[in-house]
Amino acid sequence: MVNKNKSHSISIRLHNTDVKKYEDVLKLQYQKEGKTLVKVIAIPKSIGNGKVFALTNQSSTPTWKSEVEELTGNRIKIPDNTYSKVVIVVKLKDRSRKDRFLSISYGYGESLLDNSKFVTDFGKLVAAKKVSPDKVSSAKTMQVKEDITQNQKQNVGVSSQGIKGLVKSSSEFLTSVSGYFSRGPTETKLTGSNELLRAKRSMPLTEVINDLQYYLDEYLDKKIKIKIASNLSQVKPKKTKDELDQKLAEAIINDKLDFGVAWPGYEEIDNLTVINLLGKGIKPNLEPVQQLRQYIIQKKPTCKTFLNKLQTARIVITKNQAEQSDLQLYKCLFAEISGKNGFYLLYNGVWYTVDNNFYNEMWQNFKSVPVSPLKLPAIKKGETETAYNKRAASEIDAKELHLSTYKSTIGRGTIEPADIVTPNREFLYVKKGLSSAMLSHLFEQAAVAADLLSQHVDPKFRKKILSETNFSEEFLDNEVPNSQITIVFVIIRKTKTLPFFSILSFVDTVKHLRIMSFKVQIAWVSYY
Repeated sequence: MVNKNKSHSISIRLHNTDVKKYEDVLKLQYQKEGKTLVKVIAIPKSIGNGKVFALTNQSSTPTWKSEVEELTGNRIKIPDNTYSKVVIVVKLKDRSRKDRFLSISYGYGESLLDNSKFVTDFGKLVAAKKVSPDKVSSAKTMQVKEDITQNQKQNVGVSSQGIKGLVKSSSEFLTSVSGYFSRGPTETKLTGSNELLRAKRSMPLTEVINDLQYYLDEYLDKKIKIKIASNLSQVKPKKTKDELDQKLAEAIINDKLDFGVAWPGYEEIDNLTVINLLGKGIKPNLEPVQQLRQYIIQKKPTCKTFLNKLQTARIVITKNQAEQSDLQLYKCLFAEISGKNGFYLLYNGVWYTVDNNFYNEMWQNFKSVPVSPLKLPAIKKGETETAYNKRAASEIDAKELHLSTYKSTIGRGTIEPADIVTPNREFLYVKKGLSSAMLSHLFEQAAVAADLLSQHVDPKFRKKILSETNFSEEFLDNEVPNSQITIVFVIIRKTKTLPFFSILSFVDTVKHLRIMSFKVQIAWVSYY
């Protein structure tokens, strides 16, 4: 290594305490030198304790090779591409003098690593701690959707509020942050994305080990709290994770859990399928959750068998009509479970514990929404929502809106105004809360309609509702303020509560409506 100051960019990961020696960070097929042509070389002791694992001169055939050769009559021969994979693994001491291992990957080196050995919040937490508010250049947040899928959005630009200003709601969780911090005379750019920390600064390579020690110490420093980055904390003890997996399997098998399956992170996906799960009689075009239900019905698995199946079955996505990626089905699960020591979320196949203060805050916000005084009837067995709306409207002397949609003239597309409207300006949005996806539709319907219903936004929207209800003109002319309108969420559900995923988005929707001065209530309808 040449000891010169120049700009270096390194990709760093911290490995968990299961790693006891250098080779443990690698996938099993790379752990024996020679078996897969991995070369192992120790770094100079003058730099630090570490080993370099390298897989060089690997070849891959371009997918378009045969097409080009055919079109040119083999007058142009396309050679295979070559590439290399390199990982540097360094051994350091934590503050209790225990060994910890960090790795730096180059090229395709990441593919040598066993990603089950990553500390999954290392990069995100270090960057969140070190980047000062006025130095944040961008951040990504993960928004929990009620249909239990993940949508990531990029917020770019320096904010005076830093990370806090870039996270917009209680259902958003920080997944990455990028910005600058100064350590001595040199400015360092940090980008932390879950387990991965990218650091770029001008330095001699002999300082790299010191930098790794610095980042390790920062991660392990419990004195510095980043609330937005720590509302969810990864569950680390194996015993706790095993207990949660057992509860998860029991709940899914017995159909007592609202869970979902989705590809982690936002990707433009052409196709998503499940392999190593389908059995005889299971239709391959079913959604992943439906396939799991069918598998349980057909196989009647034990908890152990079911958990093994979640590990061996894989979700496969196709991108750009050709490129494929796959992950364990388990790593695409989204679920929530109450445990003896708190509340837990399974997200992207990783168990998290919810910060008690954050959980209590969300629960109190949810409970603060008043219950509607309307005397709504119970739903009858086999009754559809449409039939229920008609009957309920009649029993409470209200109007069911026959107007199913409204085409906005201000760019909001087609809007569903409400399901039922009462003479007291109560706008009811009714949905069976059998799944998180149904609840998602309910909240979105109310929020979008309220945006147009808001005073002086779209007078034609109010006039159309007025004509459908046949109430007096004073019921909803353009001078009626938002504060005289009540949005009522009518949820048909066996229990008078919501899954935590749904509570997060419900709280955000209520906050949005209250900012516009609407009154908000909730109504529970018993479900057979």
